[in-house]
Amino acid sequence: VGIAGYSDGSSTALFAMTQSSVFKVGSIDESAWGAMADGYWMAGNAMGVNFAKMLYGGSPYSNNPAVIDAYRRFCPDFRASSFSGPLLEQPSATVAQGVTERLVFLRKAGIPYDLVFYPNESHIFWDPRASASSMERTLQWFNYWLLGKESSAPSTAAQYKRWNALRAVYARKCPRCVAALGPWKSTGRTVSH
Repeated sequence: VGIAGYSDGSSTALFAMTQSSVFKVGSIDESAWGAMADGYWMAGNAMGVNFAKMLYGGSPYSNNPAVIDAYRRFCPDFRASSFSGPLLEQPSATVAQGVTERLVFLRKAGIPYDLVFYPNESHIFWDPRASASSMERTLQWFNYWLLGKESSAPSTAAQYKRWNALRAVYARKCPRCVAALGPWKSTGRTVSH
């Protein structure tokens, strides 16, 4: 089963992928501050600070052990090694700063993670081509990881090269995780685990 989310829904998807093994693959766009440890200061105003206080009890830099424990137990970025499967993230420049933190955490944890930026977009994508591109890539991501299918479109060759490399690393780290995703079929040929 896969999970997808946009904005606050991305926080829900990230939380679900670190608190449950039900979701094997995820795709998020425009992640919200609650999913990021740096959401505390990212807004540049009291909003981010109040959001972090509401969710975790305070700053991720707190000396309060209860606050730090809350981040460790609930903040997806603090739980990168607990991710239940591969993650695709497609943000605009609006949240670019925060996703680089997740990139480092997930890569260190050996979780397949693909990051595709839309630098000319805002929180709500305004260009229909960018929206269509993001939606199509999300479907391709789920087809790839859950059904073992690749698009035969020449324009997707580079992304499948990245995803095949991610899958190979993931298979070495967690063979049972890759096996649980199902059979691999790649444009007419079977792809081995």
